[in-house]
Amino acid sequence: MAYSLHANLRYRIIDRCLKDLSRPYFHEEIADAIQQEFDELGLDLDRPSKRTIDYDISNMRSGKLGYEAPIIFSKDDGYRYSDPGFSLYKLTINRQSAHDLTQTLLLMKQMSGIESMPVFARSITLLEQELQIKTEGCRPIIYYEESTNDLGKPWISILYDKIRRRQTLNIHYQPFDRQPRDILLAPYNLYEFYNRWYLVGWQIDKKRIAFISLDRIIDVNDSIFPYFEVPGFDIREYMAETFGIRRPDNASPQTIRFMVTKEESHYIRTKPIHRSQKLLDVHLDYDIYQLKVVLNHEIKYKLLSYGASLEVLKPLSLRHDIMGELKSMANRYGLETHEKFLFDISGEEPLYDISCSIAIVPNKETITEKEIRYENTHEFYD
Repeated sequence: MAYSLHANLRYRIIDRCLKDLSRPYFHEEIADAIQQEFDELGLDLDRPSKRTIDYDISNMRSGKLGYEAPIIFSKDDGYRYSDPGFSLYKLTINRQSAHDLTQTLLLMKQMSGIESMPVFARSITLLEQELQIKTEGCRPIIYYEESTNDLGKPWISILYDKIRRRQTLNIHYQPFDRQPRDILLAPYNLYEFYNRWYLVGWQIDKKRIAFISLDRIIDVNDSIFPYFEVPGFDIREYMAETFGIRRPDNASPQTIRFMVTKEESHYIRTKPIHRSQKLLDVHLDYDIYQLKVVLNHEIKYKLLSYGASLEVLKPLSLRHDIMGELKSMANRYGLETHEKFLFDISGEEPLYDISCSIAIVPNKETITEKEIRYENTHEFYD
């Protein structure tokens, strides 16, 4: 079975060579094309011999496989088809299918990082050639937002190849505000979040999954350390309970409950913050939602991004953390903050029965207008 699959792959590559009239193809050129394709696909196969290529061409010419390819040979042009329009895998598509395939290719070309990956760029070109589809000058119907972060993209193609070859890496990495350091990593995946690319893998010295931002990589070198793969690791399952990329060691998902104003609730309901989001309760002026995710930097700032339209109810640790951010922001803008807790929330964490207000008073040193107090109090019952 494996032999027939590999033989069929060779037939496809030979077919592509014989249709290429821009250069002659002899045994060496055909063998080079097959070897290059094997390498790009990550197949650990030997370079085909002259005998193998002769056998493949004979099978393609014969009728026993149903091909009956009109293959001719000359000393000047090498192997080619006597009929330039012939192909073993000629595909006939209607106008609507051609339009849909064109839009699919245009969509692929827009994907962040695709232009930095020659193997995919070649695949798109090959599809255009094989299906005789022209995307140049065509207007895409679907548009992706263009990424503004191009710093890490040059590493995408290199790291893709390292992952494909299961190569352990020594990565010279520059953290923010710290000295550069080396990371020994068995790479598993390339992961994109909010227009930023990360390399995901097993950090061998720390014995944990690590996310490395591509735009902080200085250099990458192969390591002689054996490649290690965590049994059953699946990036989708690993990230299912996480918003963003930070996941503290041994962290378990926690229930986050928050109140949202009616105006913002329409958006949050139609565009959930996370796949675990549930609508728990509906009121006249607000709705109550719940998430179950690992607490990290990203989820805190995602919730903060909704401003006064969203209030975190639990867990108390996250609520207090966000209150600290709000106080820091108020101080940054020259405002003083005073906390007033209407209930004792120092003991066992309640479900909804939390009521808290933050009074914000203008700093008289920077604002001389009439003192303004803002107080927002809510009560919730399970």
